[in-house]
Amino acid sequence: MNNILVFCSNSTVALQIYAYHKTKQKKNFYLFIVENNFQTKKVLKILKNFKHKEIHIIRSIYRPIFFSLRNWNRFRQIISKNLKIKNYLINFLKKRKINKYNFEEVWFTNDNFSKVYLNKQDIKKVYFCHALSEVLIFQNKNSFLNFIIHNLHSLINNTFFNIFKTNAYNVKIVSIFNNFLKINKSNKINTRIFKKSFEDCYFCNINKNLKKKKIELINITIPNKNSGYTSKIINNYINFFINDICREIISNKKNIYIFKFKDLVPKNTRVSIINKIKNKYLLYNIILFNENLVGTDSLECFAKNYNVVNYYSHFTSSFYLFKILNKNIKFYDFSNRIQRYWEKEKSNLKYMHQQNNLNLKKTIILYKKIWKVL
Repeated sequence: MNNILVFCSNSTVALQIYAYHKTKQKKNFYLFIVENNFQTKKVLKILKNFKHKEIHIIRSIYRPIFFSLRNWNRFRQIISKNLKIKNYLINFLKKRKINKYNFEEVWFTNDNFSKVYLNKQDIKKVYFCHALSEVLIFQNKNSFLNFIIHNLHSLINNTFFNIFKTNAYNVKIVSIFNNFLKINKSNKINTRIFKKSFEDCYFCNINKNLKKKKIELINITIPNKNSGYTSKIINNYINFFINDICREIISNKKNIYIFKFKDLVPKNTRVSIINKIKNKYLLYNIILFNENLVGTDSLECFAKNYNVVNYYSHFTSSFYLFKILNKNIKFYDFSNRIQRYWEKEKSNLKYMHQQNNLNLKKTIILYKKIWKVL
């Protein structure tokens, strides 16, 4: 029995890890380190299904920083901060007596503590993708220039800045989303096993009255104050979403429109936005997604167990997860509308989200198109 150390704080990744481990013929012992965050409850619900396991929850402190040309003048601060996180993790491992294990492999994703743990570690590394854009890691192999740039970036960070930088050459990359790439990739997770794993891990207390209805499901992402956006910018975006995007979606008075927000959006904000939508579209049945009503806190579990006829969202991994779990749903993507909005408001868009928009353009062309453009 091999010992495998797993860093996992994301529910989508936890489910992929569970499905991937079911393909292994040899029994393994898994030691999980879960960073405490808003997804911890969902992650633990999945991890409890492993037979041979040990789970440790670690308190989040802050994110490690990669060195790049953009922050070269902060190199001392980067070294110091990353070392502090690494020492915090080392002390945690000692207190929990985790160092007594000899690990043959480390499974991880884009989380905080694996980045410092894997620094200068000579061990087999398996990386699980949590987002569609991570396919861009593969593209580092597409040209000699990318090979040089990304390997140099990894070498500098791993050598001097106490942080492990993932690239296409230093890890094995595994993803359920590889099944939907236009150019077929290896290290795919079998979709049948993934669906069965989902059924093992998730339960839905189905609302029988809601089950009978035809449902239009809308996924909303909004800018937030934690990312540095002002109330005015946030309100302007919300008004755009209600007046532009909702107008194209809300048209059938017989169906129910259920709006799902990211878990990070405060409850009072969600209620306020839903009330605005209801006031704008008075004759329609508009509902805020909540666990008490639908019997699950999982968007994917809801889509699998209810009569969702249409799903509207910006380009998202849930398109493909839904496709595996419920083949009857039709998908509509409104990414183009959002991008046009931010092109007009470019001065208000934070650098990180500008990069996300650039990555979206690079990513969306790599996947099979299973949606219609709204």
